[in-house]
Amino acid sequence: MKITFIRHGKTKSNSEHRYLGKTDEDILESEKEFLQNKATNKNYPDADIVFLSPMTRCKTSADLIYPDTEKIVIDEYKECDFGLWEMKTYKEILEDASLKDDYQKFIDTNGESNIPCGESKSVFTDRCIKGFWKMVGIIQKQSYENASCIVHGGTIMAILSSLCIDNKDYYDYSIQNGEGIITSFDGKDIDVLTYIRRD
Repeated sequence: MKITFIRHGKTKSNSEHRYLGKTDEDILESEKEFLQNKATNKNYPDADIVFLSPMTRCKTSADLIYPDTEKIVIDEYKECDFGLWEMKTYKEILEDASLKDDYQKFIDTNGESNIPCGESKSVFTDRCIKGFWKMVGIIQKQSYENASCIVHGGTIMAILSSLCIDNKDYYDYSIQNGEGIITSFDGKDIDVLTYIRRD
């Protein structure tokens, strides 16, 4: 089967480089037009079914890219809970004496250390993988051949870094808003076929 992972359209917080996790923010008006144009120009592959995070930024993006396709929400596909870093930029975090030490440790450990009052990478990844297998069960039961997922950047990195046969690092699968990664899935492993870029 083919599974395409698409990161939702850009939000105000994304454009300001803030940690955006559990805050339910919609995408920018300019981004709505951008996604609609890309969809009209067939930059995204056709899908028999669309899976998405329950967050508004994903729902809006899914409706713009796949307006006429059935959609199923996967709760486990929510973005990472960034705890005390939520809605802050890295500069704001480093300027906060109560946060900077934990943040520096997070950077030094390549994101492996815990986020204060938030999720660790391992807990977040386990949650996303649980959602992935829930999605696969639906796909197999209905015999869908092409599925698309409108989710968060972190969700994509968590799933692909865990299940891709190329075995790359978590951050190697980072993509911009509105971009996508087209993959094939054989029931066990994911293989990256190509990327959908903004330009």
